[in-house]
Amino acid sequence: MLVSLLLLALAGLITGALGAMLGVGGGFILVPMLTVLYGVPIHSAVAAGQIGVIATSTVATVHYLKQDLVHLHLAYGLLFAATVGAAIGALVGSRLDERILAGIFGMVLAWVALRMIRGQNIPDDPDATVATCRPVHWWVGQAGALFGGTLGGLLGIGGGVVNVPLLCMGMRVPLRLAGATSIFLVGITGASAAAVYYSRGYTDLIVCGATVLGAFAGSWIGARLASRIQSSYLRIAFGVVAAYTGITMIVRAVGPSL
Repeated sequence: MLVSLLLLALAGLITGALGAMLGVGGGFILVPMLTVLYGVPIHSAVAAGQIGVIATSTVATVHYLKQDLVHLHLAYGLLFAATVGAAIGALVGSRLDERILAGIFGMVLAWVALRMIRGQNIPDDPDATVATCRPVHWWVGQAGALFGGTLGGLLGIGGGVVNVPLLCMGMRVPLRLAGATSIFLVGITGASAAAVYYSRGYTDLIVCGATVLGAFAGSWIGARLASRIQSSYLRIAFGVVAAYTGITMIVRAVGPSL
């Protein structure tokens, strides 16, 4: 039992660090890790992913606010659409077949990975701050926030895997600011989705407790490493992790059994 708890905490540590660095909350790494490596049922893994996202967001946001990287005006402008989407996604996701969930997850991540690795239309300004950032195409942001929130609630990924490319490619927000603003957003939207999964009995308190402890420590480390890594490396890392996770989940969706 102790070994299992330590392994779950290690999973939370890894995903918290990567999630904080990349602005995605870590759920899109934690969910497949729990299902593929630890055999946790996917709905319980999604519920744990939501809790892990909240933990990662809480710690990382404090650090990014001190660095003036969280665009609060932008985040508040997208918050309502993202929160509504998260609640819708959680209501739908708690009723969907596991194969469908895994397949949707994998295809979305594969597409995101391709766009981020290629780096086309990804603004990169290492010296950008909230004061110098001027987001454009707010209607794109609203539509994307609704979709990202829905996807996050559906799959337990916090929506950050959609938010970061959306803010960069759709609203022309530099990558570092996009990641910091996204990590703030996913914590709030994750809370509404987590409440839905808890009400449906999918929240395993032992799994969630162990992974959250790891996520707290990992996000503290990841947020501090992010400021020391070039944006281009962060973008490629985002794409590589998304590609690996997406392929893993697609294989799982079309495999003989989940």
